[in-house]
Amino acid sequence: MTLNECVEVGPASSVTTPNGNQITVQTGRALAEVANNVSKPTVQNGSIQSTNTWEKIASVTDFILCPNEFIIIGDTSGKFFFDILGSTNSISVTRPTIDLDAYAQTRPNALPWKYGFSNLGGNADKGVVYGTDLPNDPNMGTVLQQSNKNQLGLEFQHNGRQTKMEVSASGFVRIMEPAAGSDDLAAFVSDELQPHW
Repeated sequence: MTLNECVEVGPASSVTTPNGNQITVQTGRALAEVANNVSKPTVQNGSIQSTNTWEKIASVTDFILCPNEFIIIGDTSGKFFFDILGSTNSISVTRPTIDLDAYAQTRPNALPWKYGFSNLGGNADKGVVYGTDLPNDPNMGTVLQQSNKNQLGLEFQHNGRQTKMEVSASGFVRIMEPAAGSDDLAAFVSDELQPHW
């Protein structure tokens, strides 16, 4: 049962991405308080008893909003924010499915350091491989080329800086190097990933 919801949205800034796109970026925080009926064990009259009680739990997430384009939540625990948007603003939010093969093709000089794969068709149904020059690995290269990618980690030059990042087909994205602020992350998603969902 939801008790309280709150969304704070900061002022909008206009950002020009490295590819020349103009995007609007806003940052904010969302909080949802819910009441959960939990069972708590206690000792009563020399025996263990369970009593049900209501407990208030607050979930909070930071987010980056590019209106009419996309929303980036701080982590997967922030998925409740999509429910808030739908219930209070009648906004429909759809998680993207990113075509990682198409994205990888736009970065032919990138150094792949991580591959998540699935639907291999053999005894190994899925897995994640870490290393260097993974497509040319004598043991795993063929496996990775023949399977569906569900995670991809790349290193490449982006906007004049060496960038190390990872992305999943389900929409998770993280830039490990260099440190990326809200505007940089939104610009990266707009230029690099949005064309592939």
